[in-house]
Amino acid sequence: MLLGELLQNEGILRPHQIEEALAAQVIHGGRLGTNLVELQHLTEEQLARGLGKQHGVAAAWGEIVPGADALALVDLNYADDKDVLPARVEGNRLYLLVINPDDIATRDHVAQVAGKRVVPVVVPEFRMAQLQRRYCRAFRPVREVDIEALRRRWHGQQKPVCEVAELTSEEEFQELYAAALRGGAHADEEEQLEEALIIEELPEVEDPLLEPLTDLSVEPAPEELPTIELELVEEPEPLRPAPRASPEEIERRRQQDRKAREERPEDSRPISFSEAQKALAAISDRDDIARIVLRFAAGKFSRALLLSIKADFAIGWHGAGRGLAKQVAPTVAVPLKNPSAFKLVRDSRSHFLGPLRRDFATTTFMRSLGGDEPRTAVLMPILAAGRVVNILYGDNGPGQFASPDVGELLILAQRVGRSYEQMIAARKATLRAKQRPVG
Repeated sequence: MLLGELLQNEGILRPHQIEEALAAQVIHGGRLGTNLVELQHLTEEQLARGLGKQHGVAAAWGEIVPGADALALVDLNYADDKDVLPARVEGNRLYLLVINPDDIATRDHVAQVAGKRVVPVVVPEFRMAQLQRRYCRAFRPVREVDIEALRRRWHGQQKPVCEVAELTSEEEFQELYAAALRGGAHADEEEQLEEALIIEELPEVEDPLLEPLTDLSVEPAPEELPTIELELVEEPEPLRPAPRASPEEIERRRQQDRKAREERPEDSRPISFSEAQKALAAISDRDDIARIVLRFAAGKFSRALLLSIKADFAIGWHGAGRGLAKQVAPTVAVPLKNPSAFKLVRDSRSHFLGPLRRDFATTTFMRSLGGDEPRTAVLMPILAAGRVVNILYGDNGPGQFASPDVGELLILAQRVGRSYEQMIAARKATLRAKQRPVG
């Protein structure tokens, strides 16, 4: 049974909430459950319980602190690659956190190398991503749910991210986002996390980490819970702005950019307006949108970045050009509460062309790109269902003017919006067909 159907049958979800999450999934990616939690249609506990029932396995949620003895049994690079994480050892059993309980091959491999009987424990996708960042040093793009959880914890509030008080300093925002990239770990909170695991997160469950289902053959938990030791890891250095480049260094970088553009592979070379339109009409995946838009933008700008709008943040998605490698773009985040060109584009749903003010959001953004400021830049909104879901940023590098010819970009942005809407309609039609009774 599909997760949405199961939760709907239990009276937890309504059909329109599932369709809203499907639309968000098309635009922002991730699993359906992650989008349901971000839309506040589900709590993490409800999602985890639903996943456990769907797959017939144990489930876990909340601040999970794996034991050091469990982490030592599995190569963490392998755990990163397979999206699993050993959580706890009890005798001959190894509790293994998973997001795909049907991956029998991975479970068998872990059982073989660990020499233990593996008990799969399903966790929501976003919780696994946080754990992978923290314990495997893995890269996972930050989601709205990651930032919201940190803000609520740090500010002691139980409000959604769109209602919390504005961040008043650049340092606080950068610390918040850097912590999200690390999986939420904070040096002063490690003791509190372990206490929350036992006392707060699962107060009704006998075992504070795992909740075995009644139909699962698992031996009863011991009366006295084992002590879970947290293995502290060295925190990475905080994000710092790059030093201002000299004119000679800027010219050297331009030469490198020019050479890189000439040597880039065929599938990343710039495409024409007509080629981009034709390609967008046939797409079936959100990553295709990013690839096509950036290939077109590469013919107009030295560097371009697509950002996803989530609540009061613009989070980097994909980028092209100097300093915007595949794993760099998703580390970029722009707060949208304070006045800036990014907030203006989001609120007005109109494009921006001109010099960027040195406000809080723009300064944060430019430091993420290395600190080199252009003379002018272009910000183009992309709408779906009447709201801005992406912003395309483009410039021609430090000290340079961006092309004022944005007519084709405006048309292409509209075409992207229609592509989103076509994918959303197709996804909803598929869901309704699966739920339609046969006979």
